[in-house]
Amino acid sequence: GDREIGVYDPSTEAYDRLAVLAEEPKTNRTNDGGIAPDGSLWFGTMDESEKEPKGGYYKFSLDGSVDALRLPSVLITNTFQFSPDGRKFYTCDSAEQEILSFDHDLETGKLSGRKVLSDTFELAGYPDGSAIDSEGCLWICLWDASRVIRLTPDGEIDRIIVLAATRPTASRIWQTALSSSVPLQDLHKTPPSLDNASSVLNRGRGGSKPLTPRFSRESRNGR
Repeated sequence: GDREIGVYDPSTEAYDRLAVLAEEPKTNRTNDGGIAPDGSLWFGTMDESEKEPKGGYYKFSLDGSVDALRLPSVLITNTFQFSPDGRKFYTCDSAEQEILSFDHDLETGKLSGRKVLSDTFELAGYPDGSAIDSEGCLWICLWDASRVIRLTPDGEIDRIIVLAATRPTASRIWQTALSSSVPLQDLHKTPPSLDNASSVLNRGRGGSKPLTPRFSRESRNGR
């Protein structure tokens, strides 16, 4: 369904529903998501027609419960990344072309200190999915701009990679012994690259340690 979350096994094509967003508007659908330091799944919704700013933010906890995060509604939710130490949460208001940062309390999971970290007006693209590297920098795909940018924790765009793909939506980071020999302008040629998903080789920095979802047996049985 468009207003639920679940687990899909591509090898068997089996789908297990985890939760349904009963209160979500019927014109909405789920969009991007990411794993929090405690193993919970944070994700967002958006207006399917991209007309009304009524997309919400949610947390799917280890016990199978779903709670709305107290964040302002946006048109299109994208990017759900945490800094390597877990104390910063990053997300995008794609329609407004803004990358947002929040202080994240590791004990309570509460967010505070909303800040517009950067925007993409001058790049004529819309911030979409992203990855975070070991230095805490975001590699953000720009929909409609054929680019991936690297954004430092201070909000500085210190790298721009031009892609053949017009509308990249997600990025991954590889670290390889050969990374130092790959010219910056050739990064978009590293495997794999699709029209709707870009792959970025982060020269010598490596991705932040992946966060692993930890869902209880009860949450896998559906709600």
